Amino acid sequence: MTRCGGRLNAECMLPKLLEIVKRAPEVYEATDNFMEVSDYLVYLLTGETTRCMCHAGYKLLWNEEDGYPSEEFLMALHPNFVSLKEKLKGREIQVGECAGRLTGKAAERLGLQEGTAVAASMIDAHVAVPSVGIDGEDKALMILGTSCCMLLCSDKLSYIKGISGCVKDAVFPGLYAYEAGQSAVGDLFDWFVRSCVPGSYEREALDKGISIHALLSEKASRLAPGESGLVALDWWNGNRSCLADAKLSGMILGLTLRTKPEEIYRALLEAAAFGMRVIFEEFRKSGVTTKELYACGGIVGKNPFMMQLYADILGQAIHTSSTEQGSAFGASVYAAVAAGKQAGGYTTVNEAARTMGKGGGRRYEPILKNVETYHSLYREYKTLHDYFGEGGNEVMHRLRR
Repeated sequence: MTRCGGRLNAECMLPKLLEIVKRAPEVYEATDNFMEVSDYLVYLLTGETTRCMCHAGYKLLWNEEDGYPSEEFLMALHPNFVSLKEKLKGREIQVGECAGRLTGKAAERLGLQEGTAVAASMIDAHVAVPSVGIDGEDKALMILGTSCCMLLCSDKLSYIKGISGCVKDAVFPGLYAYEAGQSAVGDLFDWFVRSCVPGSYEREALDKGISIHALLSEKASRLAPGESGLVALDWWNGNRSCLADAKLSGMILGLTLRTKPEEIYRALLEAAAFGMRVIFEEFRKSGVTTKELYACGGIVGKNPFMMQLYADILGQAIHTSSTEQGSAFGASVYAAVAAGKQAGGYTTVNEAARTMGKGGGRRYEPILKNVETYHSLYREYKTLHDYFGEGGNEVMHRLRR
């Protein structure tokens, strides 16, 4: 459990299988093989039963030294769970490895050539890493959309509280890939637009021919950091990292009768960036550092104002991608490695990332005067974060009950 920050998210395969053992034991006993859906798709394409180390590591706590969790660990969870390894058939393969060749039946259905190399399956966020040109350690990628997933590769193995996982060979062979993130980013801003914006703002956006998000960002950009007197906690969908507590909730502090919608909107954007800063600080405490920071995802291209806030609050330059489909493009990078050099591909994921990766987007540099103000605002955010998230006051949990 040290590699998943001490807690494992209920969405992962291991807790889902435990639920089957407890609630539908007859289904568990009758099942010959449990697979991730993407591994199953590889099976349908190739006829080969494989398990990518990426899925196995994050979802089933597999690691390169011990394999799957021990029988003692599984027994402690449930007596019938001890047989789990017998129900996890298939060889474990590395990212970028050729899982098999396209069968005639699959080739005909897809309109492709029989025998085409099929790469090992991967998780959607992790596959995006080489798409931006990241080719090795100490470089982090934020995938900013409805939620946020952050991947950071390192040659160090460290315990980091509340992360989503740390798996060797999950992005680049030979490196540990750390995953962390936030449960609500774009979803949080969308909630505000759908639920809290007055009709006058909707009409103004319509008259200007822009979205409400664009209107609010335009108005919010005219404010100086701290001018609104607001600070928010970004836990509208709980906290994913590093508190790993889905029962926490959101907060806005400092509201007055003079508070305007764009001030609240800016506070929510700032809260998301503050939440990411907490994550990076936890990494630094454990000796895992970020020398270069990249970003991709829907928000990157849609909201330059948001990206500048991230740079100012994190105090670090952010490189953005020139492709709008990071995961799809990243999949092509791994596919080129699976195909191999003889077929026009590449020998390693690192080499493919350097050659194929699409950085080249806008670079956001932190604005010094904003960085200084945000240091002060972050201290207020962190005080609230620790008080309501670290046990100082359980009011959020009580209200949810």
